[in-house]
Amino acid sequence: MHLDVQGKLINQKSRTNKEKIYDLKAGFKGLIRGNKSLKGTTFTIKFTNKDGQSQTAYYDATYDEFSLAKKTYLPETIKEPIEEPLTLNQELCDKMFLQIK
Repeated sequence: MHLDVQGKLINQKSRTNKEKIYDLKAGFKGLIRGNKSLKGTTFTIKFTNKDGQSQTAYYDATYDEFSLAKKTYLPETIKEPIEEPLTLNQELCDKMFLQIK
């Protein structure tokens, strides 16, 4: 992943992924310290998709929320089919909604 922002987020002396991740986190912490909401900050993110093609995504902190996550998929062999209809846990949904309000 490549972020086009002023300055360098990753120290050229950093060799391991652990060092590079530390540099990235420290860079964002510094950016956030100067602008807590990140409003008005726009990022260009260049990456390679799973087919090996280069792609670009644009993230504007004024309008969007951005997070990095690694997905892990479970093997089909350990998944069990659903045998009864799913029901919505309304009480849990209400509690979650109150937390994000």
